[in-house]
Amino acid sequence: MLADISDPTVKQLRSKITQIMRAIRAQTPPLASMALASTAKGSEIWEGCIDGESIKRVVIYLRSSGCSWAMKPSSDGTPVFKAGCLDCEHSVAGTTFGRAIPAATYVKQFEKEFVKYQDYSEYPMLCVYNEGSMLNEAELPAEARRDILKLIAENKNIKSVILESLPEYITEPILDEARTILGDKYLEVGVGLESCDPMVRHLAINKPFTLQQFEETAKLIRKYCHLLSYILVKPSFLTEKEALQDSLNTVQYAFDVGSDVVSIEPLNIGEYAMSGALNRLGLYRVPWLWTVLEVAKKSHTLGETRLGGYQFAPKYENFAQNCPNCTLRVKEAIVQYNSTNDIAHLTGLTCSCQDEWREELNKDYPYIVDRVQQYVELLGKEYL
Repeated sequence: MLADISDPTVKQLRSKITQIMRAIRAQTPPLASMALASTAKGSEIWEGCIDGESIKRVVIYLRSSGCSWAMKPSSDGTPVFKAGCLDCEHSVAGTTFGRAIPAATYVKQFEKEFVKYQDYSEYPMLCVYNEGSMLNEAELPAEARRDILKLIAENKNIKSVILESLPEYITEPILDEARTILGDKYLEVGVGLESCDPMVRHLAINKPFTLQQFEETAKLIRKYCHLLSYILVKPSFLTEKEALQDSLNTVQYAFDVGSDVVSIEPLNIGEYAMSGALNRLGLYRVPWLWTVLEVAKKSHTLGETRLGGYQFAPKYENFAQNCPNCTLRVKEAIVQYNSTNDIAHLTGLTCSCQDEWREELNKDYPYIVDRVQQYVELLGKEYL
């Protein structure tokens, strides 16, 4: 009989995973100097598409105090780490480890990056991320959020804005305020749905909200703007076959409950994340790009689908990949797809390594709970 998330064995397993993840996070190097709090993590230009037209978008990464799901606030810079989402490294790395950042400093961070791109007629889409929740006022003060949105609103060339937040911080007053400030600009609020499978969410991802909470938040977001749902391809502990099916199921679910856009995000290995710990033990490989393409091709007809996984600060070292002969070619096809939303860019791609990928899909592995138990025993020897 298969277990469910209320099973005592599963509860004990999650508790052990939490202990291990806190130990992994504790190895994250602290910020070199608090002076860096006035400097954003960075910014860059990426491809995009608006109404079928290829565009360039600017992505700004604010340096935050850290994601509240991954650490508790700290007055002296000595953090109390929590498990957080197991495969998210950037929610802690490069942050102030829970030490609050003043509103004016956040605005200064934003302004320094914002002015680098003088002519926003070339970059009509702007994404602003703080490696946590943009709408969590304990991370990003309300004053800073308002001032940043006002600066964006003043630039008539910016047509589309993307923000991110956990559902618990997405309230009607905040959405109404953002909508009022930005006027008629297209606004997306991104939420990390990741998976619609309760067991995967419970053991392999450690999400802080339920599917019911997600569905309620989806309705609220769509009253004021547009819902962008992030879907994680191959969370830690999952096999390639499980990852493929889970992502396909989650894309369907996301559109069924009202998502306007989904972004398919293949997992990248972070040194101070669960994926890195498993990888060092030879227990995890990043997803094959063939898996990512398969999800995209089968999801494209359901609604607007983007392919992510490369826009992060700090950068990951080990991205989704195939073999050396085709990885770059497939990544270039993904760039073209994201620029046009034309699925033709992802069809007809072949390589001899597809045979190895198919073999992996056909392998049999122990049931996920049994497998995670085995892996956790090995991780415990390393970290506990």
